[in-house]
Amino acid sequence: RDISLSGNGYLVARSGPTNGVVGDYGVLFQTRRNMTIASGSWVYPYSHPTNGGSALFKARNITIQTKAGFNADGKGYWYAYGPGKGTVTYAGAGYGGKGGNGASGGGGVPYGITNAPVTSGSGGQYDAGAGNGGGVVWIEASGTASINGTLRANGENNWELHGGGGSGGSILLSCDELV
Repeated sequence: RDISLSGNGYLVARSGPTNGVVGDYGVLFQTRRNMTIASGSWVYPYSHPTNGGSALFKARNITIQTKAGFNADGKGYWYAYGPGKGTVTYAGAGYGGKGGNGASGGGGVPYGITNAPVTSGSGGQYDAGAGNGGGVVWIEASGTASINGTLRANGENNWELHGGGGSGGSILLSCDELV
């Protein structure tokens, strides 16, 4: 059957933990036919907050209309978690590059695979609170992907004075044809 969201619908996908191997997913949404996200509808893929396992969406053809899409902003590792978390208080998280230093250095280290970005963003560092990392938007279409909407995976700013920001997550779109 098809997977279809319409009428301002939404889908919240919360991943379970994985064995920690890059490329593993924590939850799978799959159809051999079509996936359509209609205007006004959104998918919210949450990665596991301490393990990083993420959601994978597979279909033959995927269509995302305007004013619709996937939003993984702040849905990656929690603050103070992840392979790129800052190493000292106030430090920002790393992912594709080193994170911003805090008052005494310690920005998070780079990690991930550039050709297969399916890892969650790490959280910033602070005792009382910092920004969560961005989650993962992982879409595989064996046919056509028509993307007229939005794919987002931003890290969060700190929510406590001086807390480090979370790193952005990742977006991987794999398809035979992009229109």
